[in-house]
Amino acid sequence: MKSRILILLLGVTFSYIHASCQAEILGLSSTATHAQVYVVNQRQHSEAKLLEVKEGKLLIDMPADSFVTAIVQ
Repeated sequence: MKSRILILLLGVTFSYIHASCQAEILGLSSTATHAQVYVVNQRQHSEAKLLEVKEGKLLIDMPADSFVTAIVQ
């Protein structure tokens, strides 16, 4: 059985208003169950979170001025 891994690189740079948002990623494989998410910014130097993928959808909190990597498995 082959496993598929999808890597997403996301960035938020709203430095002039310091806004955060939530990213909704749709269309992921129906077999995906979770994603390892890494947040990098001045406060979170590489914080890792394990998020659940539900029905091919992943919701990620995107802090202002950050880069986010999501590895979907």
